[in-house]
Amino acid sequence: MYSLKALFFDKSWTNIKEKSFQIKLAAFSTNVAIAMTLAIGLVGFLTMGTDLWDGVIVSHAVSLERPDVYHEWFGEAGLFFTPYIYDFIYLFHKAVNYELIAKIFTVFFLILSAREAAKVASKYFEIPRQMRFYTAILFYLSPAWVLYYSNIYLMHSLTLFATLICTRYIIDRKALALCIPLLLLSFQQSSNAPLSISLILLSCVFHHTTAKDRIINFGIIAVITVGFFGLRKLFPTHGLYETYNEIHFKNIVSINNYLSLTKYFVLLYFPSFIAAGLALYFQPNKKTLSVLSVVFLGILFNGVAYIAVNKIPSLSEIGLMHGESLRFTFTSTIFAILLLPAIWQSLSEVPRLRFLTLTVILIHACVINIYAHEGKMKEVLFQRGLVHEIKNLPPLPACAINIQSTGVGTLTNYEYGHILYRVYGETNQLPLGDSRDPAADVKVLYERFTKESYKKKYFMPKQMPKCIVSMNVSTSVGTWGFGKTFTKYLSDDHSAIVAVSISGTDPL
Repeated sequence: MYSLKALFFDKSWTNIKEKSFQIKLAAFSTNVAIAMTLAIGLVGFLTMGTDLWDGVIVSHAVSLERPDVYHEWFGEAGLFFTPYIYDFIYLFHKAVNYELIAKIFTVFFLILSAREAAKVASKYFEIPRQMRFYTAILFYLSPAWVLYYSNIYLMHSLTLFATLICTRYIIDRKALALCIPLLLLSFQQSSNAPLSISLILLSCVFHHTTAKDRIINFGIIAVITVGFFGLRKLFPTHGLYETYNEIHFKNIVSINNYLSLTKYFVLLYFPSFIAAGLALYFQPNKKTLSVLSVVFLGILFNGVAYIAVNKIPSLSEIGLMHGESLRFTFTSTIFAILLLPAIWQSLSEVPRLRFLTLTVILIHACVINIYAHEGKMKEVLFQRGLVHEIKNLPPLPACAINIQSTGVGTLTNYEYGHILYRVYGETNQLPLGDSRDPAADVKVLYERFTKESYKKKYFMPKQMPKCIVSMNVSTSVGTWGFGKTFTKYLSDDHSAIVAVSISGTDPL
């Protein structure tokens, strides 16, 4: 009877031909799975032909040639630099489809971020070139990035890359005068600040071990911290976003929040955590324990920015049609994927287990990634189907449209507004997402959104509607298998996705 250690330490592994065959077999199966996954994801991402979630606000402003709408929006949220990112895309909107060019740039910066993630891995772990590539792929396969179906995340893609490359240059003591200001600009995504700090602290553990280097690093961390809070003070949230992302100390010290975050990452990267346990079993030494502990603490530390505002990711949202909580994992993902090179390094004396672990981790990531893309494809299909069915109805009156849904979650009012805008090309109806008291809700909306720019932003008619129409929407798209979803997604047939009925017109 072989023990677990004896099984993986079998001396026959030293046979060069056998070793070469095992490596090639593992690499081939893994590369095929990766290639198929990347192809499916890119096809879904680049052929959707619309926008989702908050991205519809920018998309609508661009279609109206009203960049002032999104400038005001981001300004009220304290994101002083973000509107200029979208201004660059806006420059080309007459020559190139806005949604497509925004997505191309989003993917471009995501690929650059993956490349930087691989450089982080190679800086701190003893891994071959092939492992750097697989670390970058694991980063790219994170289900968090399927949220980029909404072009609102172009800002996140760009600023994440800026944070990674600027932090790397700072750690290497290159171009500090340029990189520190650019790094502060990248804190438009607030969670980038903990990411940069945690990477610098990681450098103190593995790279900058002299007292002089560590003092310099802590000085840079102090500059980053002061700069981060200084910018928040200089560009505060105001207007509709006055209380946006308020930090509460009780959230930061809540053990339950950290347990929820830990649960999310342990379940999402379950093969990696199992492999980490095996690494400790086969190499039960201080180095292995410290490396894996540092990586795990990095995951938690990068969740603090989200925990502070009580925003925790939900594993159940990975394959759902709606839901944006995966954005609360953007920066922790950097450390989560560092488990792969850490495990590879720790299993240096167990080559059989090394390649088995690598294959399982990457194929698991492929399955999760396709599942996440499937959810967003279903969301796009639902919107396509709803647009198709409304176009086949008699024109809706200029009323508030109270929408009840079956088989799908309720969208935001402005997402419904974007759908109606795609149908009619103008904003005459006021959509409401399953309101229990439409008259009261309409009144509140017009009392709150008094500015003309607010009405443009949220697809509201200039004058308050005086009538209400009930619309019932039902779909079974959420129950479709991947094959049916993908083939329907690529077709031009948008029928038989959604059923729509109108139940009457009543005065408000």
